[in-house]
Amino acid sequence: MYDKTTMMGFNQESIHVFGHLAYGLILTSFIVKQMLLLRIFSVVASLSSIFYNYHLTSSPIWIPIQWNILFILVNAYHIFMHLSAKRKIPLTDIEHFVHSKNFPTMTTVEFKRLLSSGHTRTYHKGQKLIEENSQLGAIFLIMEGEVQVCSKGKVISSLSHGEFIGEMSFLTGQMTKTDIILTTTSKIHYWDLDDLDNFFRKYPLILSKFHSAIGTQLISRMLQKEDVMACTNNELPFKKAA
Repeated sequence: MYDKTTMMGFNQESIHVFGHLAYGLILTSFIVKQMLLLRIFSVVASLSSIFYNYHLTSSPIWIPIQWNILFILVNAYHIFMHLSAKRKIPLTDIEHFVHSKNFPTMTTVEFKRLLSSGHTRTYHKGQKLIEENSQLGAIFLIMEGEVQVCSKGKVISSLSHGEFIGEMSFLTGQMTKTDIILTTTSKIHYWDLDDLDNFFRKYPLILSKFHSAIGTQLISRMLQKEDVMACTNNELPFKKAA
């Protein structure tokens, strides 16, 4: 009787090795925490399972073979997407600055995707970007230039390249509390909130990194404000002894 395992130089014991290898690799993939390694182990396990089910009997066992081919295709796709996200993409000088300042946890691919979901516009000195007590439909990021933050005609602070504008309204949905006026001709990148919401539905992992960037900047501003207040309180007038 024809025995294809013998014809190909395999005996029954060696065929079973591939069966144990397949299940051993599946077990290993359950243990590892790194997603890329998990998928690589899964691909090798599927290949071993295909070999095992093809040679185990005189005729291939097609159902597990077909399913394992599907598993390989799915995992191969995700491996490709993972490696693609890790590849380096050239950034302009200002993009590199903004990326390193605000989005260090994002890959360059994720950062470029985020930028492409918005728009860049040049605003001129003296223009009012945001009006106090208005409902914002966008969030802004200064790429180049500088703006003043004003309330009731009084300058509170200034913001420059790499800083967000309108982030509190973005997070809370409340009306704006200040005017934002351009002090120099500036390039401002902005995202319409509806477009940004659709983008984050497609890339939910980027959403958490975006919120993290905003949170880090808000904390930094609060600390700077506390430092300024502390310095002001320490600068008390010198009183002569009576």
